[in-house]
Amino acid sequence: MKITLCQMNPTVGAINQNKVKIIDWYQRAVDDGAELVVFPELVLIGYPPQDLLLRDRFIQQAADALDE
Repeated sequence: MKITLCQMNPTVGAINQNKVKIIDWYQRAVDDGAELVVFPELVLIGYPPQDLLLRDRFIQQAADALDE
């Protein structure tokens, strides 16, 4: 089994930008034959999200991006 570890630096709060990077890294990994692709924790919303987690709109944007 080929596993790809995608070490990337997401931007805190830039959900759409991070989503595009995740999809790009994922596609490259699959194209290289990866069967499992692993990303860092909180890669979609960036780390540390701190008070952004208190905003309903932020949570909804993250959920929508995750669904995509």
